[in-house]
Amino acid sequence: MRTSRRRKRTPDPLASVAAVRGVLDELRRRAPHLPDDERELVSLLRAAIYRERRPQAVGPRGRRSRWPERLTIVALANLREILATGDYGRKDARSFVEHYLGVLHFPADVLAALERGDVNLFEAEQLTRLNTKTLQTNPARAAGRRARILAAHLASRDAGSKLRDRVDALLKPAKPVSKSTDDASLLEVEVDPGQVFYELLTSIAQALGEITDEELSKEERERILEHGDQILLALGRVRRRRQKLPATLPAESLS
Repeated sequence: MRTSRRRKRTPDPLASVAAVRGVLDELRRRAPHLPDDERELVSLLRAAIYRERRPQAVGPRGRRSRWPERLTIVALANLREILATGDYGRKDARSFVEHYLGVLHFPADVLAALERGDVNLFEAEQLTRLNTKTLQTNPARAAGRRARILAAHLASRDAGSKLRDRVDALLKPAKPVSKSTDDASLLEVEVDPGQVFYELLTSIAQALGEITDEELSKEERERILEHGDQILLALGRVRRRRQKLPATLPAESLS
């Protein structure tokens, strides 16, 4: 049976800036004619994987690569040897290029959580989706939102897929309301209460992510927690009422 609970994390020897740069340094040592600049070398490796995955896209009619084919072949061949012989858990070259190279650009807070072992690489990638561009905010508030999402994820001990769902919910764009729709027609629309409640919780999460704890006064914090307690109490009553309902209806009630 599949489970969505968080599994025990094992250290990933390649999930760190030092380890990734160590692989790149070894690659340069084995093939000195590869670019010395880190950005250039990363660009070469990405082009090599792209060429390998979609050879038809870089042919005479496709996009012309800035890197010679021979150079991309040499780079991938050496990278595969390094990953196969190193203490990296037999990582694939494609995984290294498409995922592990991203570690070099993770925000400091996400990188720290990854290197502590609080999250794995997949979970770290989900957290990096909450950035200044996607949230349309400043770095401090983006980091604050990531911290709250991470804290909730660790407290719930859910699997990484649940963290992805949390991030998806935060980044889900709000559905625009047509300006030509009048109030009367809005009242005639059949509304799903569950969806409305979901949207409400999402809006609350987004609003909390845009402010820091220091911006809340003591009274405001207490008021928010008080309303949160009321929501939890109401949900608790529904849950208890549902548990008291019979599993099946009597036959006479169906007639």
